[in-house]
Amino acid sequence: MDRATAASMFVLIQEAGERLKQQKATAKIRTQLQNKLARLFAKQGIAFTKQLKMYLQTQPNLTQNDIKSLLEITTIDDNAAQFIQRIVTQAVKIGAEELLKQFEFEASVFSLENPRAVTYLENYGADFVTAIDKTTRDRLRVLLARSTSSGWAYSRLATTIHKTFGEFSTKRSKRIAVHEIGSAYQKGNLIVAQELAAQGVQIEKSWLTRKDDKVDEHCTSNEAAGWIDVNDPFPSGAMRPLDHVGCRCVAMYRRKTK
Repeated sequence: MDRATAASMFVLIQEAGERLKQQKATAKIRTQLQNKLARLFAKQGIAFTKQLKMYLQTQPNLTQNDIKSLLEITTIDDNAAQFIQRIVTQAVKIGAEELLKQFEFEASVFSLENPRAVTYLENYGADFVTAIDKTTRDRLRVLLARSTSSGWAYSRLATTIHKTFGEFSTKRSKRIAVHEIGSAYQKGNLIVAQELAAQGVQIEKSWLTRKDDKVDEHCTSNEAAGWIDVNDPFPSGAMRPLDHVGCRCVAMYRRKTK
């Protein structure tokens, strides 16, 4: 085996190890978030369908006030929002602690009171809930409009909504959990790397894709940048993965080589 081949294999092993480390470290909380969202969407679906049936039993079409009332049912309540915030906070902490292990620092070096962590978590909760609610409502609004314009019978509309919330409870809940936990873990990595750099440790980072035809062009460009300073943005403007919904990338960190 020549040096180039050996070096390439070493990089692939490193990449696989980094992904496995993240998946293993976050498996429990990722499942918890997915299950919470699945139950939340299922509950919303039952309430939405019940209210819809009540409206259409007394009138042929929904009014704008009816639609507004129906869509409000899909609002994530405060208890669920607080649970999500706690899970994401754990993911940030796990990501931070994993990078500290890599650089052989004690976990006590990091605290969730770190200004970077505080800023991220303060902005996260409201933005996340707003985005989830908006996507849910946009999907349902389209369905209701299609039903009205096409003259669907109640049974067809109810079946379609049932299937939609079923997809929310399975596929969508998993997509959200994978993305949000992965993003928070990567943020924890970056916070620690930047904190170490601020203390004088020279740190650099690189972007790793899955190297398949599903990789976004921006992520490909980020990977092509190679190793860059921890405080520099990647070509896409992102500081770390995940750069977009569906992103499967991870970052690697190391001490700068001379």
